[in-house]
Amino acid sequence: MSHVTHIEANVKSGVSAALTPRVLVVGDNATGKTALVIALELALRGSATDTGAAGRTLMELVPPGAAKLGVTAQMSDGQNATFEVIGSTARASKPSWQAPEGGAALR
Repeated sequence: MSHVTHIEANVKSGVSAALTPRVLVVGDNATGKTALVIALELALRGSATDTGAAGRTLMELVPPGAAKLGVTAQMSDGQNATFEVIGSTARASKPSWQAPEGGAALR
């Protein structure tokens, strides 16, 4: 099964991280842990479960001065998963996922 090897995003204060198949994310408050999780969810699912305050829009996660929210995840199989919001229009492209034996495909 494929995994994310690198992720780039301008979620909150920005995310740039190299990842391995198993990752433990730890750190002090306000160091980007949630931004990393949001970026992964957007790239792989096209939506995020935790955007902060209730009713907060994805564009509110963009740093001041940025015109769009963009995420690119590089996969171990060479594919890219991307997510982009410009204004109120969202576009996402996900790699094709094969379900692991006995498991469900990521949607």
